[in-house]
Amino acid sequence: MPPRKNRTLNEIHEQELEDRVMTRMEEQFDQFVDQLSDQMDQLMNRRGNRNSRGTDDEQSENPFAEDDDSSSDEQSGRRPRRNQREDNKR
Repeated sequence: MPPRKNRTLNEIHEQELEDRVMTRMEEQFDQFVDQLSDQMDQLMNRRGNRNSRGTDDEQSENPFAEDDDSSSDEQSGRRPRRNQREDNKR
């Protein structure tokens, strides 16, 4: 077994600090993921309640649904979306 390199006190403190920072970041990340999961559950439950009542009108529920009016893309400065079949051929 190779001889162990002696670490300085400064290196030990740096490693401990790094370990504490990483632990704290992992905790914050876990909290963030938990919050997102809770929000997703709430949204899924709301969506399920709407569907069970028989209101499955996608146009009224989805504010990002595409309109049949192609001029809306031109007015907003966006390029119209390409046909998916054309994308698959490329």
